[in-house]
Amino acid sequence: MVNRLLWIGMLGAVVALFIAFEDTLLQRAGTLKVTTEGVPADAVLFEWRGEVAPPMRNVIRKAFNEWGPKRSRIILSLHSPGGLLGEGDRVVRLLRQIAKTHQLDTVVENRRTCASMCVPIYLQGENRMAAGSSRWLFHEPRAFDFVTDEVIPSSRGETEAMTQRFLQRYFPGAGVPEPWLAMTREKMRGRDYWRSGDQLISENANIIQRRL
Repeated sequence: MVNRLLWIGMLGAVVALFIAFEDTLLQRAGTLKVTTEGVPADAVLFEWRGEVAPPMRNVIRKAFNEWGPKRSRIILSLHSPGGLLGEGDRVVRLLRQIAKTHQLDTVVENRRTCASMCVPIYLQGENRMAAGSSRWLFHEPRAFDFVTDEVIPSSRGETEAMTQRFLQRYFPGAGVPEPWLAMTREKMRGRDYWRSGDQLISENANIIQRRL
């Protein structure tokens, strides 16, 4: 009887933890607007607004499943403060699959933000466009507790190793030059490093390929 009560108590704690985790994800959930207005006849515009967190990948996949057979070009407009590395990587892998069959372009519009994990997602565009007034954030990867939303401490060595893996995973393959990456790695050491679209263009970062 005691063991059964202990088991029920443990199960209740797990359920409570799952509910807290689910509530956190729902609070982070962004929105996707799909439209064909104001874009070429062969294109559809996906506008993502919000954090890089579940269900971003599934929402984009669902929209692509509906519109992929109807259009040959996907334009992904981003306005995001960044978010979860895992979900961001799943979105990146989905976009790479989309790019095998469709032209995929990415956009950050006037006064919009692409921060943190949003940047690797933006880099998946075959054509990458952004406004000079757009805002971009680069920082070292951080691990978060899903329930408390607090940063999980890591040593300087661990942080530098994670940063190196993060940059090498997403940036060189998109044509971002190593000298710019090395400079940015130093600039964002232990702090947030903000750039405008105009600054990225003037620095020849090759993140933005065309100014809007």
